[in-house]
Amino acid sequence: MAADNPPFVARHSLTSSQYQDLFSSLTQQYYRLLYISGYTVSNEERFAAYFEKSSGPSQICRHGMNSSQYQQAFDDATTKKYNLVLVNGYTDSNGDDKYVAIWEKPVGSAPSLVARHGMTTEQYQKEFNDWTGKGFRLTHVSGYAYKNSARYAAIFEKVTNSPTWSARHGLTANQYQAEFNAQTKAGFVLVLVSGYFVNGIDYYAAIFEKKASYPWIARHAMSSKTYQGEFTNNHYQGYRLKVICGYAKGNTDLYAAIWENPNMKGEDLSFIDSQIQDYMSKNSTPGLSIAITYQERLVFAKGFGYADTATGEKVHPNHLFRIASVSKSMTAIAIMKLIEQGKFSLNSKVFGSSGLLETIYGSKPYGQRVLNITVKHLLEHTSGFSNDGGDPMFMNTDLSQKDLISWVLDNRTPKNVPGTTYEYLNFGYTLLGRIIEKSSGQTYELFLRNQIFNNASQTSKMLIGGDSIADKKPNEVTYYPSSAYNLLLRRMDAHGGWIARPMDLVCILTRTDQSNIKSDILNSNTITTMWTGSSANSGYGKGWILDSTYRGHNGAMSGTIAFLVRRNNGISYAFTVNIRPTDDSFAFKCKAVLDAIVDAVDTWPSYDLFEK
Repeated sequence: MAADNPPFVARHSLTSSQYQDLFSSLTQQYYRLLYISGYTVSNEERFAAYFEKSSGPSQICRHGMNSSQYQQAFDDATTKKYNLVLVNGYTDSNGDDKYVAIWEKPVGSAPSLVARHGMTTEQYQKEFNDWTGKGFRLTHVSGYAYKNSARYAAIFEKVTNSPTWSARHGLTANQYQAEFNAQTKAGFVLVLVSGYFVNGIDYYAAIFEKKASYPWIARHAMSSKTYQGEFTNNHYQGYRLKVICGYAKGNTDLYAAIWENPNMKGEDLSFIDSQIQDYMSKNSTPGLSIAITYQERLVFAKGFGYADTATGEKVHPNHLFRIASVSKSMTAIAIMKLIEQGKFSLNSKVFGSSGLLETIYGSKPYGQRVLNITVKHLLEHTSGFSNDGGDPMFMNTDLSQKDLISWVLDNRTPKNVPGTTYEYLNFGYTLLGRIIEKSSGQTYELFLRNQIFNNASQTSKMLIGGDSIADKKPNEVTYYPSSAYNLLLRRMDAHGGWIARPMDLVCILTRTDQSNIKSDILNSNTITTMWTGSSANSGYGKGWILDSTYRGHNGAMSGTIAFLVRRNNGISYAFTVNIRPTDDSFAFKCKAVLDAIVDAVDTWPSYDLFEK
C-alpha cells in the first residue's frame, strides 16, 4: 500500500513559550501546523500540536487568544481572504475562555463558511439546527468551559458531495463510548473528537462520517503517559495522528486522539493482532513486543499486553526487555570486531601464560585441555566444558563473576577434548566477555555500546540489566513470576545480561547481514565466518543458530523469552516476552507465530521507521 509519509513532529504539554519556539523553528523548516489544542494544567496553559512537513495553502496560526483577541484575529484573517479551518477553545486558570485557531488561504473558490464561538449548549444547538437546515454541515466543533458552564466553538461549511455525517455533543464518557460503538457498528468513522471538563466531569463532542477510510484508531481519557505510549505504538504500525485534543481538570491532563493508517492494510493489521493475541491468551502472556524489518527498513513494531500488570501500563515498542541468550549473538559480533581490529584470532588460546586471559583466574595449574581452549571453541560451544553438575552461571550466587570463573576452573575439568563436541555453555560466553574487556581495555558493556550498538544506531537503548526489581531501568518491563528477580543479570552479562527493544535487535541485524543496503559494521568475510557452523555442529556458528531458512538466536530464562531472526527472504524480526511459561520451547512456538505473520503479509510499507 503506497502512501505519502511526510516528516512530522507531535508534541504535548508544551507551555506557551515552548510551543511558540517550536512553531517558529518548524515553520522555518517548512512544516505546517495541522492540529492544535489548548488546555490548562496546574493553572498553566499548555498546548498539544501536530506538524507535518508538507505543501499546502498559506496559513495563519494563533494561540493563547482571549475571546476579543480571537474575534479580532478572525476579522483580520477574513479580510485577507483566509478561511477558518480549526478553532479550539479551552479554559484558563481564571475560568475564562481562550482560543487556538488555524486559518488557510483557499486555492480556487472558497467554500461558504460560518463560524461561531462562545455558544452555550442551547445556542449551539440552535445554530446547528439553523445552519444544517440551510444546507451547511458541521466540519469542526470544540467543547470547553466558561465559568463552570459548557461553551462551544464550531465551523459550518456548505460542502457539496459530503458523505453522510452525524454529530454529538455534551456526552459523558460512558455516553460517548456507547455512541462511538453504535456509530462504528453502523459503518461510521470518527473524524473529530473534543474532550472538555465542566464542573469536574469530562464531556465529549464528536463528528462521524460514513465513508471508506484507511484503518483508524481512536482513544479518549488517556493520561499523558498513556497517550505517549499509544502514540508510540501507533506510529510504529504506520498510523499518523489526525486529531489531538488535550483537556484538563486541575493537575490532571487527559488526551483524546484519532490516528489513521495509510500504510498498512486493515486485514494485515487485524491478522497480526489476532495471531499475537491468540498466542498470548493460550500461554498466559502478560506482555510481548515485536519488530519487523524488510530490506533493512523497519516496517512494523508493536507492543501487546502489559509491561506491568499491577499498574496497567501497556507495552509499546520503546519498552526494554531482557533478551537472555540473544545476548550471545551480540557478544559474538563484538569478538569478531576485535578480530578485525587485530587484537587476536579465532585460534588464539584463552588460558596460560601466552593466553588472552593468561592465568588471571583460578588458583590451580591448568590442565592441557584447558590450555588448548581457543576463542573459536568458546564461540562454537566446543570448549570441552559441560554442564554436568549444573550450569555454573546459575550456581554459587554469593560469588562475584571473577570468583565464579575461578571456581569453575578450580573445580571442573573439560569433559571433552576442545573442538570435538558441541555442548551449549553459558560459561563459555562469560569468558568471551572477559576477553573483550582484556583486549579492548573497556568494560564489556561499554565496548559493545560504543563499538557495536552505537555504530549500528545512534539511538540504541541496549543496556546490561539489573538484578532486582529495584534495579529496573527506565522503560523496562516487569518480569513474571517474581523468581525472575533471583537472577544475577550483571554476572551473566556476555551470555544473557542485555536488555533491549526488539527494534534495537533488528537494527543490529541490518548492519551485520551482508545485504549491503546499509553498510555493515563487520566485513563480509567476517560475517561469513561468524555464520559458518563447526564440525561438531553445523547448525550453530559463532554465536548464531544456522538454519536452512534463517540465522538467529533464541533466549529464555525465568521471566523472559526472546528471539532474533534473519530470514533468507529479506525479512528479519525480533520479539521479546516478559514471562517464560514453562520451558524454552515457547520461544520457538512464538517464532512460529511470527513466521506465520510475515508469510501472510505480502506488501510492506516503503518507509523506514528506524529513528534517525
